[in-house]
Amino acid sequence: MLYRVTLTAKRVHQCPLYSQGDQMEISFPRIVKEGSDEICALTLSEFLPYLYKKFRGIGHDGDHMDFKVCHGCELQGAWVGFVVSSQPEESDSVKTEKIQKTTERLRGISLFEKIPNIGLLTLAEMLDEIEVPEGETILSEGEHGDGLYAVHSGRCLVYKKEEETHFAEVLPGECFGEMSILTDQPCSATIKAGEDTVVYRVAKADVFKLTSSYPALANYFSKLLAERLKKTNSQMVEKLASGFSGTLAHMSPAELIQAIDAADKGGKLTVDGSKHNLELEFQSGMIYGITGDYDEDPQECFYNFLNWKHGSFTFAPGSIETAGRHPFDPTALLINGLRMQDEQRVGPH
Repeated sequence: MLYRVTLTAKRVHQCPLYSQGDQMEISFPRIVKEGSDEICALTLSEFLPYLYKKFRGIGHDGDHMDFKVCHGCELQGAWVGFVVSSQPEESDSVKTEKIQKTTERLRGISLFEKIPNIGLLTLAEMLDEIEVPEGETILSEGEHGDGLYAVHSGRCLVYKKEEETHFAEVLPGECFGEMSILTDQPCSATIKAGEDTVVYRVAKADVFKLTSSYPALANYFSKLLAERLKKTNSQMVEKLASGFSGTLAHMSPAELIQAIDAADKGGKLTVDGSKHNLELEFQSGMIYGITGDYDEDPQECFYNFLNWKHGSFTFAPGSIETAGRHPFDPTALLINGLRMQDEQRVGPH
């Protein structure tokens, strides 16, 4: 077992580097710069035999704390008394083994099965593994989701407001939370642990990074959302077959695009916003035309549209001309557009 050692200055007398409370952190054989206030070569050389034993965990269990005094600047009359503490640290091989085991588990989750191995390794480092006691709420209806969840073990129950019994279950290998992320809408249901459950969580910002890096994941989202919307919005799909109208106050731009994409219908969507107009042409689940009166770049028109809160729309079904025209994947546009919205809300780091 290896240990990470922290030297904390407790008593300081005329030291040119350290003040009381300053630290130097060491993870053999390197100094952890981000965890150190100052780095002193004399202190390291004076304590090296002791620190080497500390790193190896010889003679203690890793929780023991010692007090050591550095006399490296003895001629100047300076000295520092350090409290030395250590914590067990996993070796690189142990960390690698854990990540590999996690990637094997991720293979059993349908959402991630088509991501290449290098992508799964990246994903494994992004994951939070959360143990959820039975009955605890993971996501609440009406609140915005904070990430994508995958059930590793146990089961989750899906509730609607004011309903005492659940209407669906989420079992190992299945996911939830993606709709709130991709539509930028509040969660449509409450998710609770039906028993002691372990879930993997990918933060919202990391979901956008993954879909940008791995088209297979974006394509999977497209299919997943289409199937989900066909089940939950069957009435909307029927309306699309004959055309329908509405307002953005009742159906957000992201929901509208996903509904048309899910129905796999061809036709023209015309949106009359409070300040601008937009026209989108669909065929076989792809967008072949994006025309707005406020920007010449089609994608910028689309991204701007996602921010609209007011306006009316009409969808007229029918076939459109696709020859020689560049198609856009609606889900890829949505993911990228919502990622930019999220970055704008958070602001620069």
